[in-house]
Amino acid sequence: MMIVIKSELEYDSSQKFFYSGSVFSGVIAEVVGGVVNATLLCYQGEVVGDYTLPFPLYETSKLGIDADFLEGDDEPFKFRGEPYNGVAFSFYKGECSLVKQYESGEEVSKAEYSNGLLQSLEHIEPDDSLTQDFVWDEGGSIKDFSIHASGKFQMALHFESKNKISLLVVRGDYFQKIGALKKLVLVDRFDRPEFLKEVGAGAKLNISGLSITDSMFGDLLQGDGLKDTQQLQIYNTGITNESFREIIGLSRLTELYVESDILTSEEVKSFKLVHPNCYVRFNGEEVIV
Repeated sequence: MMIVIKSELEYDSSQKFFYSGSVFSGVIAEVVGGVVNATLLCYQGEVVGDYTLPFPLYETSKLGIDADFLEGDDEPFKFRGEPYNGVAFSFYKGECSLVKQYESGEEVSKAEYSNGLLQSLEHIEPDDSLTQDFVWDEGGSIKDFSIHASGKFQMALHFESKNKISLLVVRGDYFQKIGALKKLVLVDRFDRPEFLKEVGAGAKLNISGLSITDSMFGDLLQGDGLKDTQQLQIYNTGITNESFREIIGLSRLTELYVESDILTSEEVKSFKLVHPNCYVRFNGEEVIV
């Protein structure tokens, strides 16, 4: 959703807004003296309502400003001599590419745009209970997904391409707790482990976290889930010997790295025997048979 300063728009006799010669659909930012007085949603040249930012506002965020009016070279930033509480819009040639929210001059939220599309989104809850970080590719598909509750759980994914992951991290009771936090989650996806049945792995896959179970690993392996994987890293997961044996059929593996207090060296050596040309390390040591 492109955000444009109102002064950059044209308003013709048809009572419609135009931008660069075309009827405008996007967000109009009314900026006066460095202060953003309003952000209005515009569709087909007509204002249809107020625009809601992609991250929630803190109770202290009562103001929006042009980021050029922030004072200081580093956090904590100030506005009119005081640590800034509010939102700052970064404009370039009238278009907004970055929106940040500050609390006491410290960044707590960020949304980046490219060609009118949301490219990344970050937000920290006021009590630091939940941190979220998301990135999308140019086509609008999720690329990075991260939700972290300090001392409770963590979930992280990186997509090498659409439906192909190269990173999976699950720690703590994420799948048990995330349902109760729906109102706080900005990107409502990947809240059940069954989603692993619908994705595969790219050339490299790194999985870590004791909350990754045999069942989850099995969902990821089903079908052709890891058929293209050449490098597999398994770090301190809940995967047992029984599930680990399933990777013996992965003929394209050239590198395998395993760190685990659950898996046994015998099982890893069994894999090496079947794949003598695959480089294998187990708990920091190369496996040679």
